[in-house]
Amino acid sequence: VDDNIAPKLRFLADEVGLGKEEAVYMLLKVMNYSLAGRLRPRLRLLRKHGQAGRFAVSTIGKLTNEVFRDKFGVTAEEYDAEVAACVREHAEEKHTRRPEASPAVATAGGGGG
Repeated sequence: VDDNIAPKLRFLADEVGLGKEEAVYMLLKVMNYSLAGRLRPRLRLLRKHGQAGRFAVSTIGKLTNEVFRDKFGVTAEEYDAEVAACVREHAEEKHTRRPEASPAVATAGGGGG
């Protein structure tokens, strides 16, 4: 849950700007899409091209890579670079978050007896 649902809910609320109920509803539509490999890079590219907000996240998620690029005037190189950047950021975020969780997990494990 923490690695899939929570990050997508934060993305929908913080980056897309949906309210809590809207975010939960949209989560059901985008659950199977990669946050770092599909949803976040596409939203960023739409913002760069001045086209954010024209389509629902679920709509931009379901387009094939080729259709997305053609529809929004994004080159393959630009698309691949944005996906790579988002995947790299996601990996770094995941890496820096894990050590913080480790002491709580160790404490919750009940090592005292």
